[in-house]
Amino acid sequence: MKHFFSLAAMLLISFISNAQIPLPVIRDTAGGGKYITRTMHLLESSTAEMRNTVKILVYGQSISEQDWWLSVKQKLEKRYPYANLIMINRAIGGFASQMLWKTVEMDVTSFYPDLVLFHVYGSHIDYETIIRTIRSRTTAEVAIQTDHITKDSEIADYDAHKLDLNFSVWENKMSFVFEPGFAEIYKCELIQVRKHWIDYLKDNGYSAAQFLRDGVHLNDNGNILMAAIIEPNLRLNPVYTEADPLGLVKTLRADTDFSLSTDTLLLPFEGNKVDGILFDDASPADSFLVFVDGFRPGRFQGVFNHTRPYDRQGGSFPWSMGCWYYLQHSFPWNHDEEWSCTIKTINQAQDNFTFSVAGSITGQDGEGAGQQDFVSGTGRVIISRDDWHIKRTHDVTGYTVQPGYTFYWKTYAMGMNMIVPAVNPIHGMENTVTFFQGIPNTKHVLMLVKKGNRWPVKAIRVYRPYWDRQDTFFLQATPATLSFQKSGGAKMVSVTSNTCWKVRSNSGWLHADIDAWSENATIRITADTNIGVSRTDTLFMEGTGTMPQKIIVSQEGIVTSNLLFNDKENRMVIFPNPARDYLMVYSGDKKVYSYQIIDVGGKIFATGGFSPLELKNEFKVDLNGLCAGSYWLRVNSREGVRLLPFVITR
Repeated sequence: MKHFFSLAAMLLISFISNAQIPLPVIRDTAGGGKYITRTMHLLESSTAEMRNTVKILVYGQSISEQDWWLSVKQKLEKRYPYANLIMINRAIGGFASQMLWKTVEMDVTSFYPDLVLFHVYGSHIDYETIIRTIRSRTTAEVAIQTDHITKDSEIADYDAHKLDLNFSVWENKMSFVFEPGFAEIYKCELIQVRKHWIDYLKDNGYSAAQFLRDGVHLNDNGNILMAAIIEPNLRLNPVYTEADPLGLVKTLRADTDFSLSTDTLLLPFEGNKVDGILFDDASPADSFLVFVDGFRPGRFQGVFNHTRPYDRQGGSFPWSMGCWYYLQHSFPWNHDEEWSCTIKTINQAQDNFTFSVAGSITGQDGEGAGQQDFVSGTGRVIISRDDWHIKRTHDVTGYTVQPGYTFYWKTYAMGMNMIVPAVNPIHGMENTVTFFQGIPNTKHVLMLVKKGNRWPVKAIRVYRPYWDRQDTFFLQATPATLSFQKSGGAKMVSVTSNTCWKVRSNSGWLHADIDAWSENATIRITADTNIGVSRTDTLFMEGTGTMPQKIIVSQEGIVTSNLLFNDKENRMVIFPNPARDYLMVYSGDKKVYSYQIIDVGGKIFATGGFSPLELKNEFKVDLNGLCAGSYWLRVNSREGVRLLPFVITR
């Protein structure tokens, strides 16, 4: 193999010419670059006429925040001048893996990078959760950075145990056991910072402390050394000629892979994100609608995300703010919205406080206390008592929250129901628009409906994350049974799904606050007050590509079911009751001209009547075709209207 890492010295001369340390020379690493081929091919293939957009995210905690990454960015920009390189840093100092796993959806999946440079301390279990989330929610390649050396004793531990891997130093065990294992499982690039750091210190006779400012964090020379190790790894290894060996991203061309000969496009695909590449001269007059699996993209829960918290005082998340760091939600967000949280009362220790939450569209949505789990009135905002960062911020930085302090965040859709194109302002760059991202990583059908003058789409790009690729749909609703008192009320049903589904019932006395959705959701099922006999119904959960799920619902009644209902005052009789196939009606001397079968919600299921010359006081009502449940027979005579309750059993 060509020894391409040995070029590091030449490439870093300009950066560290004034440094007080010898120029680092990074020893060759066999197989380097295997799992970053897509990113590097995009950078390498960029030209003045085709400026590929490449998004790189630096993520982790304080070590990732340090200045070394700016040097790496500068080198990449110089090496690939024609690439549209977007390289940002969202690392959070002080957040070990036990906390950082909670911020990945907010910080990483929303950005949907091509490459993540990742380093974090902490639990190996939560470390793996972070890697798995990135690889299952995005097509980002991941470059895992192992730990640098902070104590000379760590080198001694490495020398003693490097053959049996039975390390006593946790950082050694993470760097040489767990992280290489994660890299292999999840197909991530491994940048062995720790091994290169050890080699450099031993080769030059340095101590670990000479590269640190406080026992952990890097000083200027430490930043130089870190950049010298990282940057040479971000190269295209000529051994790996295939640009996308894991099949992460597929670009489909109009008139080659699909046709736009009609006003509607139907395109099967597999993945969780779809972009459209539009013609450079596309204009707002060339608009079109977007559907996935028959739904607007916003119907998918995963399409919605939220920003980091922020305040109006310019506080920096999370160490100069009083806020949460992890937000959950169980109710579908269906519109972009700015939310606010106002601290109402708070004690001196900053560990006991009350707050209120409001949405710019929703309005006031509940009040809570920091020592209790909070669920807003709509269910859209869920904050665990463990996910506030107010106390920790105060203890570490001294920042104090005062009553009346307000912070904000935004919920937003990572997709659009309608695409209104704009002329491409930058020559050589693709005119790209994201249709949607965040849907389940499985099979779907894209539908585009032309509304404007012409089709502006010249290609469609589909993203399919490497991990957790699903070939089948699933749908599960729990619990399987619900029971209500005669006064009615509400019950919650939890739906776990990766497909589109809808709710259906056979009667009008049950109501669902979500009639159709996709993915996971919690549905509120409400039953009306029952003024008749006890009743049952079945809720059907029907999903695309799945077997229907049934939920049996029962409700107590006020009226007791009798074999015979006899309205003595009006001399009206119906039987049998409960009934199956028919109902006999005797109205005495009352001449009936029409009747209806209705449910307790007022929905009419059947009607019947007689001509003016053939008014009846005895007749048979056919019940075939009606489902089991409670009903009313509405009898219309010249003397008035009577409602007679009855039950159908099957």
